[in-house]
Order: sequence, then structure tokens, then C-alpha cells
Amino acid sequence: MPVDSASPDVQDALHAVVPDVQTLLDAVGCSRACPVGTDVRGMVVALSEGRYADAYRFARSRNPFASTCGRVCDAPCQASCLRAALDEPVQIRLLERFVCELYGPESVQPAEFSLFCSALYGFRRQSITTRRVAIIGAGPAGLTAAHDLALMGHHCEVFERLERPGGRLAAIPPSLLHPSVLDAEIAAILRLGTTLHLSTHVDPLAWAGLLEEGFDAVIVATGGGESPSPSLGLFPAGNLVLGPSPFVHAIADGSRVAREVHAFLTGEHLQERQTAVLVPAEVRERVRPRSRPGGTAVRPPVVDLPAAGGEVLSIATSLSEADALAEAGRCVDCHRSAVIDAARCTACGICVDICPEDALSVVPESRVAFEGEAPSAHGLSVLLKDADRCTRCGWCSPACPERAITVQVLEAARDVLPGEIQE
Repeated sequence: MPVDSASPDVQDALHAVVPDVQTLLDAVGCSRACPVGTDVRGMVVALSEGRYADAYRFARSRNPFASTCGRVCDAPCQASCLRAALDEPVQIRLLERFVCELYGPESVQPAEFSLFCSALYGFRRQSITTRRVAIIGAGPAGLTAAHDLALMGHHCEVFERLERPGGRLAAIPPSLLHPSVLDAEIAAILRLGTTLHLSTHVDPLAWAGLLEEGFDAVIVATGGGESPSPSLGLFPAGNLVLGPSPFVHAIADGSRVAREVHAFLTGEHLQERQTAVLVPAEVRERVRPRSRPGGTAVRPPVVDLPAAGGEVLSIATSLSEADALAEAGRCVDCHRSAVIDAARCTACGICVDICPEDALSVVPESRVAFEGEAPSAHGLSVLLKDADRCTRCGWCSPACPERAITVQVLEAARDVLPGEIQE
């Protein structure tokens, strides 16, 4: 339905969109905001149900530095959490730390490799290829590239000019990120077959020369300084591409450049595929309305540590199991949705009366400015849902006499698949 936005009749119009699966995917703010592509929603839901191993798999499958992120990531997922509209966002970073401490490489009994690398595990070759990749810089971008390329079957050699790998991660104070955590994650990457050369400076003038010394590709992930001149076989990564940015973006760029190098070496272009389906769900027994008291985030225990100059640092420690379950339980389940069948809805208003959050309203069609194709209401009324107010309780579904409202859960997955092979 075309709408003249300049008309006085629609300046006060209610703007609405007829949702499809992509709209519902975009509504899951936490997963959408993660640069690495972590299924944050899956992690939090699994944790809330006590499925800790599954929660760790969601956290780790695309991120070789999940344990580090659980401690010091700037957490864009948390900033996009819809719970913030009610009181405070779910403390996603602390939840990630909780599951990593159970199953991560820093734990007493680390998880099996196949549990946490499902996203790329299918590309692990039965025999390692003869392709060799040199990576300049052992920071988050370079090591992530080495991790992914190793899973694709390529041998990587990482050259780091400093005595310790990790790049900017190694400079984080131990009070925030203990060196043993970072060391454990790097060791897990190296166990895939990557060789690490420390205290080894590779002059920028020698980058291209590595291609003549037997390497098939060179990734430059030095974190700053000179970027390589455009040349076949040379690939910049991390901050050389992004500019100054949070380290989680460097992790994501490491995965990007790994796919580019794999395509360069083999002609096989790996593609990410997002799949999503809506499946029926039960109306949940518990409701978390806005007015519910005690909805604020769990506060982890804090310890005071001495710092330079006689100051004292207050450092948050790990969540207990009870606190982790309580915090995960604060999720507003933005992957759940009350789906309205416009063909069945008669706009009777019963659901409007029963909604505890005033998230539903019946308004004249003339007041609504639709984005995209509008449903036909024959000039009468339409039922609108305010997604920001809806708490996904599902009370509207059984109340509808026409069975026009169903509670459905969005089940999504993101896979890495082989694409076209170009010679």
C-alpha cells in the first residue's frame, strides 16, 4: 500500500512492518551484534536450561578466543540485549565466562575438539595439504586466521617479533585476563598443527620474499604500521584493514582473511549460510513482565587487589552456577514470537484486553504506514504488536477465538559451506 509520508493524514501514522523470518532474525539483537557471528541466543538459552556443554559449543564454535572474550570483550551483544529496555541487559559476557570455565582450554577437563569446532570441523582434511601460509603477527587476527586455515587443512607458520604471542591481548592486565587463560587458548590453536616462531621480526621488505621461499600465501596481521602493497598472495588482516577497533572485530577479520586465503589456494570459496525456521512452542508457564521486581542483573562477587600507587582494584570474579542460571533466566527470549495470521485475525480485540504489557492494539488501517507490502484489511482495522513491549509470554495465543495467534520459536543456524570452485 503506497503511503505519502508528506501528507498531514499520515504524519502521525503508526509505522509497521509485516514480519518475515529475516525480520525475526534481526530482532535477536545479541546474535546480530556479535562481530564473530556467535549464536549468543543459543548459548544463553542452552545455559538457562542447564545444557552447559551445548552452551559452550555455541560460544566456542566460531571463536577460538571465547574464553578471552568471556573476560574482556567489549560485548556488543550485551549492548544490544533487548532486556535493557526493561531494566538491565543480560550479563552475556559473564555467562560466556561461566561456560568457558567449565569446558574451555583453561578448565580442568577441557572439552573434546569436535565439540567446539563444529562450524569448520567438516573441512578438516583427512591428510594435511601441502599448502603453506606465513602469518606475520600473533595477535587475535593472525592466530584466528591460523586456527581456521588449520581446520581447512593448511599448514601455517606464525612469525611474532615479541617474546610472547597474543598481540594486544597479551598486554591486558592479569587482573582482568590471567595469562594462563590466553596461553591455554593459544596452545589449543597450535595443537591444530600451526608452528609459532617467537622473537622473529620479518621486515616489511621481506614479506613478498616469503612467497619465493616456499610459502603459498602471506597474511600480514601486525596490528598496525605499514600495510602490504597490493600483491598476489599478500593478504592484510586485522587493524591493518579495520583501523583501530575492539579486538573482537580483529577475531572476525581473521576468519574473513582465512576464507580468502583458502579460496586463493584452492579455488574453493567457502560461504556462510544462515538458515532459520519457525517452530511451534508452548505458552510458557512463567511470565517476566516489566513490573516484576528483582529483574536487575546478577552481580558477581568482587575481590579487591592492590594496584600501583597504593590504589585498590575491585575485580569481578566468576558467577556461581546458581547465579549463572538466574542471569540466563533473565533473557526475554527474543527468539520467541507471537505470530499473527492476518488471514484469520478478525481484530476482535480479545488479545488486546488480555495482554499484561499493552503490547497489542487494534487500530484503523488508515493510521498505519506499512513498510513493504501491506496486508489487506479492506479499509477496516488491523492488529499491531509492539515488539519492544512484548515479553513473549504467549498469553494472547490461547485467548484468541480464531486461533490466529501462535507462539513460535526461531531456530537458526549459521554454517560454513563449500561454494563454487573457480579454476
